[in-house]
Amino acid sequence: MVSRISPKDASLMRLFLRQWREAVFMTQEEVAEAMGTTKATISRMESGTREPNLGYLAAFAEAIGHRPADLFRLPDAPPFGSAPARSPGAGLHDASEEELALALKLIRTARKKAS
Repeated sequence: MVSRISPKDASLMRLFLRQWREAVFMTQEEVAEAMGTTKATISRMESGTREPNLGYLAAFAEAIGHRPADLFRLPDAPPFGSAPARSPGAGLHDASEEELALALKLIRTARKKAS
């Protein structure tokens, strides 16, 4: 018997269909019409009671004017692979004195262990 292959961490496959649809100000009916399906199908996909296949995801993304990969992140999250370029110390720029002291302590400890 062949078992279904899926990730151990189900959150890796989390879809944000409803959030994307609402972000582009479309109703379930409008998306359904653009996809050539029913409002009930869109509702089931958004609620997770129907697991959409790749064809449905591609059609959904096309209907809302985005890429299928976008559906795996919240609309206000940065696109995958678009981390801003930062210098190595940029994360400490706004750090408090306490955070800076802790960072230095961690660096010193790491250097001791490395030598």
